[in-house]
Amino acid sequence: MDHAAFAELMAGRALGDLDVAEQRSVEAHLRSCAACRSLTRDLDGVLTDMAYAAARRPVPGALGPSIMSAIHREAAMPVRSVHPPRSVPDLGAIRQARFGGLGRALGVGLAAAAVLAIVVLGAQVVELRDRLDRSQLVARDATADLAARNTAMQVVADPSHTTAWLAPSTTDVATGALMVYVPGSTDAFLVADGLPATPDDRVYQFWYADAAGVHAGVTFRYDGEGVLVIPVQVDLGGAQAAMLTIEADGGAAAPSQDVVFGELPSS
Repeated sequence: MDHAAFAELMAGRALGDLDVAEQRSVEAHLRSCAACRSLTRDLDGVLTDMAYAAARRPVPGALGPSIMSAIHREAAMPVRSVHPPRSVPDLGAIRQARFGGLGRALGVGLAAAAVLAIVVLGAQVVELRDRLDRSQLVARDATADLAARNTAMQVVADPSHTTAWLAPSTTDVATGALMVYVPGSTDAFLVADGLPATPDDRVYQFWYADAAGVHAGVTFRYDGEGVLVIPVQVDLGGAQAAMLTIEADGGAAAPSQDVVFGELPSS
């Protein structure tokens, strides 16, 4: 049997539609043919993906009718009787005699279904991966936020903690922010509710000032929803003031117009 005949049998193998002799012949061929092994993996992958397919999607306008027309044309082709020699069975001819035009139609139909499955499932896999990536990001952010809130509560429970109010610096801000920190450690948090949401290409940036000057701190985005709890991760024990600005994405080397500002108690 030539390579093309074996390639036609791969569809039957994927569907579990080969008899014992055909299965043995195909498996022997696969051990020596990398191209057919690749085709087998593709067909197996398509069938696996079809089992996990999401909701159906419409077939592009003219694609469905053209596929059905091709199947009907193949099915209408005359069946040829083939009588292979008894001593050397020709598995491809036996399959042709058994199914004739229907076999060719099945091959065309399966190939067309595979193409459709690859197109549709490919889009679905990409969409599912995007959803999974978004879900993982949400879960990661939620975990980080919960950890920050738990640590902030521990700071509040520490009798040595200090608080300072950062008041609004512009009329665009409805409320200010609260600094909660333990002098002598990097346990420092900014807590706020009512700050404006950051635009897509902007970030909030934290700054603190001490005797050495003004220092850039963490940057973050905020959607304007709920209570914001951000760890600033600096020792504010010797700081004299703190503020929050809105900067270009990535932060700035020097602060622009501040959004909230407040002096810190001297340590």
